[in-house]
Amino acid sequence: MAWQHTINYEYADQLINSERALQLYFCTHLNNKFRERGDLERTFLIEPPLRNMVTMEKCRPDVLVCDHEKVIAVVELKYQPHKRPDYRKDIDKLAFIANSLEQFEVYNYRFRGHRKNHDPFALAENALFVWAGVYREEYVEVATRIDPIIQDRFLAFHAVAHKGIDPDVYYSTPVKSKGKNIS
Repeated sequence: MAWQHTINYEYADQLINSERALQLYFCTHLNNKFRERGDLERTFLIEPPLRNMVTMEKCRPDVLVCDHEKVIAVVELKYQPHKRPDYRKDIDKLAFIANSLEQFEVYNYRFRGHRKNHDPFALAENALFVWAGVYREEYVEVATRIDPIIQDRFLAFHAVAHKGIDPDVYYSTPVKSKGKNIS
């Protein structure tokens, strides 16, 4: 699993010192997992600007994972190894994006050169909404107040950091709210 590898290797080797570094290694491992499965048509958009074309509200998710035509996952990351996670804003952002399913179009504007895809990425109806965080001391359940629109497609990854020992690694869903240790 990409999250577990990120924590067990790069975090344990003290290579992650910021949320950006967490993005880098998590996306690298996730992309490697896709490639191992033969899924070569993946695009990772890092902090793309999104605008709801009806309300004109803006947001910037940490990562969008796209196949050749759709956004298949929206990921919010949190790196707070010295404190409890401040996750509410991230969860609200995921719900905002899900509630605006029909009103977003995402382009890969930053790319220069020969384009593979000129069309915008639409949000897939079955897209996953993911929160992943590194934080301190005690497991925190982030899936307790999930908007019903993402409840069946929400996944949380946790790395609970402790002083002097390796972090505990968990995943949770609203259905499995206590989390499962995957260390």
